[in-house]
Amino acid sequence: MPELDLAVIEFNDQKFYDAHEILELLWQEAPQEERNFYQGLLQIAAGFYHLQQNNENGAKILIGEGIYRLKNTPIVIWTWIWPP
Repeated sequence: MPELDLAVIEFNDQKFYDAHEILELLWQEAPQEERNFYQGLLQIAAGFYHLQQNNENGAKILIGEGIYRLKNTPIVIWTWIWPP
């Protein structure tokens, strides 16, 4: 999935806002069973963007929510979207 790969590249380049925008599009278009995965990733990207903007409280909230969503995403979804 090229869009997900691009989001990872943007995230790793610390372009968190751009990564969030890509992930939000993926989330909106994803089937219901994949939405938690994408929402978790986009919340983490948004959280890091807030950290760049010196909004520590917003960052903590969004990163925490994103981690919670990813922890509650079945592993089968992870391997389905992102094969090993």
